Amino acid sequence: MNRFNKNIFHRTICIFLLLTLCMGLCFEATALPVTMEVGKSYDLGGGYSIQVLQTDLDGARAWFELSKRGIEVDEVVGREGGSFNFDEGGDFHFDASVYMIAENVVEMSSYNCHVIDEKILATGDGWELVSGYSVKVVHIDLEGNWAEFVLNKGEEVVDASDVVSTGAWFSLDDGEIFHFDTMLDAIFRGVDTDLVQLKALSWSWSTPVPPVEEHSPPAPPQNFQASPGDGFVDLKWSTPRDDGGAAITDYNIYRVTKPEGETLLTTVGNLLTYTDKNVINGQTYYYQVSAVNSAGEGARSERESVTPTPGVTVPSDPQELEATGGDREVKLEWKKPEDDGGTPVTGYKVYCDTTSGGEKTLLTTVGNLLTYTDKNVINGQTYYYHVSAVNSVGEGIIKSNEASATPEKRIDWAVIAALIAAAATIAGVIINNLISIKRRYGSISAISSPNGARVFLDGVYKGESPVTMDKIRKGIHIVLFSKSGYSDCEKRVAVNADQITPVHCDLEKP
Repeated sequence: MNRFNKNIFHRTICIFLLLTLCMGLCFEATALPVTMEVGKSYDLGGGYSIQVLQTDLDGARAWFELSKRGIEVDEVVGREGGSFNFDEGGDFHFDASVYMIAENVVEMSSYNCHVIDEKILATGDGWELVSGYSVKVVHIDLEGNWAEFVLNKGEEVVDASDVVSTGAWFSLDDGEIFHFDTMLDAIFRGVDTDLVQLKALSWSWSTPVPPVEEHSPPAPPQNFQASPGDGFVDLKWSTPRDDGGAAITDYNIYRVTKPEGETLLTTVGNLLTYTDKNVINGQTYYYQVSAVNSAGEGARSERESVTPTPGVTVPSDPQELEATGGDREVKLEWKKPEDDGGTPVTGYKVYCDTTSGGEKTLLTTVGNLLTYTDKNVINGQTYYYHVSAVNSVGEGIIKSNEASATPEKRIDWAVIAALIAAAATIAGVIINNLISIKRRYGSISAISSPNGARVFLDGVYKGESPVTMDKIRKGIHIVLFSKSGYSDCEKRVAVNADQITPVHCDLEKP
């Protein structure tokens, strides 16, 4: 069997053994607490990361999310004093024990992780792991089919392997907080150097992994415009709303002569304009632009089409833009450009933002009108607007003046006055009724000699004399005095409204 066939056979056996081992790996956890902050993402290797979504102090629990390359794949709840795990089959397994849950912080007592990952390294190359640890190749022996490795913490070597043969697992640790297992999958000859391939890794650690700085390609550039001239096309755009977490380094410009397809015209640095002078008048061109950062090229902008034409250009800026705020709306009015570019204006583009100055986001495109009402606004928020003119050549590069307005609910004083008048009328009626009701009643002051007689009004006991009885309906009433050892005394009393009527009785013994 030649070396090539041996390598194929050897790799097949290694992968089979690897997958078999992956199903039953178990690692000893550390006992030191580890702190994770809510909302931060922590790298687990193999494209996986974990973060604490939120904590519940009353329920002594926390929610954890597992992501793979920025996409959520699972979510679990971990309880204080308990444990939780994520399991993606043979490719990934992670478990941890929760030590304590505090506000926006979770402390763990142990972490263990197994993940299918692979790395091809040359002598001197390092594999960055977690929390500042890395595995470095220090020697490769292709003929002997073995290699040697060290574990670094930053620049410091904290552990070294023995001779490791192809297909063998080996471990590295710092003796305190970090333990790492992987397998030497293959050794082979590269273009100009010997290489090793490590496959699968398992680790346990007891210090927090630093937050992941997740970068992604940027979003498309905004407000892309292509304006033709005589033998040239001016391109202009603004930065993407999302740079993917890394600085923009370049922009790629694409140009074709049909509405579909893509051909890279040029790459410019971190610029926001480009003039294409390699064009033919009368030929229609289709342009797109994309942004590039350290994570790669982002999606392209919308396609813009233009036709360079001699003697015809885009219109100048619309004049005297004004914005007037209303209740949940802003009304815009403007005047036509002083120069239509040699061909009639066909429409206008309205741009809006909530900050003054700079590039604004395209809100809408209207026909050949000089007014527009923006109803997608919130009362109390100030909005800033630009307007540009469009003709058959394209959109004008220069926009109108900036106009701003703050929509707000207007007070209708006529309605308020009518409500006040109605309320006053109702109040007057109520007061008159109360006065009328009050004038229906009077009072009686009952006195006897001797005092202490029981007093009855129309047969109802009211107390002992002397006593004053209020809220007595006007008219004729019977007052009875009764005292032990004396004859009852009955008086007929006429009660007048808003008056106190006195009644007196001299009690006699039988």
